[in-house]
Amino acid sequence: MGELMTITDIAPRLKHSETTIRRLIHAGAMPCRKSGRRYFFTEQDITEYLEKSKINRQEVFNNETTC
Repeated sequence: MGELMTITDIAPRLKHSETTIRRLIHAGAMPCRKSGRRYFFTEQDITEYLEKSKINRQEVFNNETTC
């Protein structure tokens, strides 16, 4: 499975606050594993989130109208 990372580990890498990552988890936008009250992430979870967010950003930019 690889090395497990915590919210504290991935926050600087994603350039998100720990609070934002928790919000993403609760919204179902950030894949993770939970053990007790702690959340853990694999490299695959990070990659999946980045790919999903990349698609969402492209959809937003494609739907913008020019002024």
